Amino acid sequence: MLNPFEALIQKQVARFQEGFEQALAELAEMTVEVQAGEGALVLRANGLGELLDVKIAEQLLVPENRCLVERLIAEAVSELVRKTKDLKRERIAERTPLGSLKVELPDIF
Repeated sequence: MLNPFEALIQKQVARFQEGFEQALAELAEMTVEVQAGEGALVLRANGLGELLDVKIAEQLLVPENRCLVERLIAEAVSELVRKTKDLKRERIAERTPLGSLKVELPDIF
């Protein structure tokens, strides 16, 4: 039989796990979109950071635009990663006790 402190800890861990799983399920259904080059490049990912779609306008798909396209992709990917990390942290904090405790989540989430 668990003592009251162990029971409380076990209950909190279960609550955290449930909220964490709920947050991950919600994130899998959400989408994040970033644009670069005035919309000529569009990247979409789900809330977990998994890339879903890349759209490149026809005018960028010429050899002379190679450096521009590479730069736009790098910028857009960086922004997409930042946005999905922020969204993950926010959603996990909302769905777990960590949010009410104002705990700052590490980048691994």
